[in-house]
Amino acid sequence: MTLLHDGPIFADYFHFLLQDAALRERPAVPWDDASLADGVVAMPGLLAFATARNMQVPVYVESLASEPALALDGVDHAVEASVESSGMLILAGGTDYLPTAARLPVAPGMLRVRLLCRGLDTLSEDGLAGEDSYRLLLWPASFAEVAVLKRHA
Repeated sequence: MTLLHDGPIFADYFHFLLQDAALRERPAVPWDDASLADGVVAMPGLLAFATARNMQVPVYVESLASEPALALDGVDHAVEASVESSGMLILAGGTDYLPTAARLPVAPGMLRVRLLCRGLDTLSEDGLAGEDSYRLLLWPASFAEVAVLKRHA
């Protein structure tokens, strides 16, 4: 396992992105009711992940050599999606300036990404504070459709 990122991301508009660096621009993310419920939008070269708050949220990204065991204890919501990588991914908030956003060196090719969300029920009444956190696990794998592993009620 290699830790690629451990820190806050400004989840403006209630999401953050994992985008292949070969994409020169940020495409519009077509959120709809189904993708909001799933917590992800998967597009060529880009994954957008929904968050519970539109504030700074902790995001952890780990790269693995192979698919990890599925461990969902303490996880509120879990979803997987695939993204094609040129060897460098950008981790950014919904409105971050892409040229200065975090760069994550990864293996080129198709990657599977598992999002594990915790603390989704810890938000303050105004929705500005909370103990929510978002962990991304990445590993080389063949393309597969979005799969919700555990849905937050």
